[in-house]
Amino acid sequence: AHAAWSQEFDDPRPSREGAEGGTSATANAKEFADTDNDVLYRTVRKDMNAYHILVPNGRYRVTLQFCEPNFTEVGKRVFDVKLEGETVLTRLDIFEHVGNGRALDFVFEGVAVKDGRMDIEFVRRVDVPCIAAIAVEGANAKRRINCGGPALADYEKDLEPIDLFIPTADFYQDWARAEFGPNVADEAAEIFARIDCHLPRPSDWIDGPGGYRGDDAPWSRIEKDYAYVDEFAGLRKKIKSPGYLERFDYWLANFRFMRASARMKCAWGVFNKALGKAKQAPAGDQARLARDEALPARIDLVAAVREMYAELIKTVSTTGEMGSITNLEQHTLPHVLETPGKDLEALLGEPLSPEAQLPASYAGPTTIIVPVVRTSLEQGDPLNVVATVLAETPPAPVSLYWRPMGQGEFEEVPLAHVARATWAIMRPVSEDIEYYIKAADAVWPATAPDLNQTIVITSK
Repeated sequence: AHAAWSQEFDDPRPSREGAEGGTSATANAKEFADTDNDVLYRTVRKDMNAYHILVPNGRYRVTLQFCEPNFTEVGKRVFDVKLEGETVLTRLDIFEHVGNGRALDFVFEGVAVKDGRMDIEFVRRVDVPCIAAIAVEGANAKRRINCGGPALADYEKDLEPIDLFIPTADFYQDWARAEFGPNVADEAAEIFARIDCHLPRPSDWIDGPGGYRGDDAPWSRIEKDYAYVDEFAGLRKKIKSPGYLERFDYWLANFRFMRASARMKCAWGVFNKALGKAKQAPAGDQARLARDEALPARIDLVAAVREMYAELIKTVSTTGEMGSITNLEQHTLPHVLETPGKDLEALLGEPLSPEAQLPASYAGPTTIIVPVVRTSLEQGDPLNVVATVLAETPPAPVSLYWRPMGQGEFEEVPLAHVARATWAIMRPVSEDIEYYIKAADAVWPATAPDLNQTIVITSK
C-alpha cells in the first residue's frame, strides 16, 4: 500500500472516542430480569470491534452491561472482551449465562488508563459481539454510555462511530481510471472514496455467510442509505468501451444487489408481521387476513427477492460467485420464502398464486459465464473450456472462435451441449492462440472480437 500512493497525513485516530464499527439493534425482550432499568437493555450495539472512551489518566471501575438481544440457544453468540489490552472475559456466551430477557453485568476494579482513553475491545468467536451499556467510574471522571440507544437518566446516548480509515481519494482516482476509463474516473473515485468502509451492511453472519433477518424499519428510511447507487448508475452513459462498461456494470450490479437485499429485508419484515397477525387471529378471521394482508405482502416480498436475484446473477463470473447463488438458494430462501410460504398456503387453504412464488426459469439477457479461465497451457495439453450460457430460450449454436495469436481469420468450432445451461469443448492446441465465445447476441469476453482471451503455450 505504501508503494501505491502517498499516505502523508495527520492521523487523528488515537485522540478520538467512539465505537469502532457496529450498528444499533433492539432486543426482542421488552422486560429484563436482574435489573431496575429495563429500558437500558432494550437497545444494544452489535458487531463492533471496540469502544474508546476519553477519560483522564487514573484507575477506574468498569461495568460492562450485557443482554442477549436475539438468540435463544447456547453457542450462537460467543466473544472475548479486553480492557486496556488485557483479556477480561473469554468465550462469553450471554445466553449460556442468563438466557434471553435477563441482564448480565460484569464489574472490573482498578482498570488503569495511561493515555487518556479507556479502550474496550471485542474479539469475535461465533457471530458478532453485542453490549447494552458501559459505565467507567473513577475519582477523576464518570462516563456512562447507553450502547445503541439514546440518553437515559445518567447514561449518555451512544457514542458516534469513529472514522478509522485513512484517506483514499487519490488511490481511487488511479484505480477508477484503470477500471472505468478517464471519462468517469474522477466522479467514480469520489463515490468509492466516500463509501469506502462506510457501506451499509444488509446481510450478516447468521449460521453462515450471507444471512438475513427481517427489518421492521420502513424502506422509505433505509433507502436513503443507498443513494450512492443511483449516483453511480448515472455515470454509465459516459462509458463507451466494452471493457470499461463490463467492469462498471459488475460494480453497479453488486451495489444494486446490496440495495435490493435491504429492500427485501424490509418487505420480509412487513410480511412477517402480516403472517403473524393472521396466525394469531381467531380461526374465522385467519383466511381473510391471510388473503387481504399477508398475501399482498408476500407478493411484494417475492418481487424484492426477484430483483435481488437478478442483480446477483449479473455479478457471476467465477465458481466462487456461483457459490453466492447456491448460498442464497440453500441458506437464505428457505427462511425467507419456502417455510413461510407453506404457512401462508395453509391459512389460505389453497396454493400460492404465481406472482407469490419465485419463477423456475431464467429471465434476462443471454449471458456467457466461463468460471475457470486458463491463460497458459503446457505443450501437448488440450484446451478445455466449460461455459455456462444463461438464456430465456436455449441458444443454438454456442461457438468458440479461435486463431493463432494475432494471425488470420477466426475458425468457428461449436461447443457440445453437456446438460442444462452447460456447454463445453476440448481441442488440441500447439501454438499461442486467442479465442472468444459467442451465443446468440452475447460474446465472451465482452471486448471480443477486438480483444480476446489468450492462451500461451509453455514448455514442459
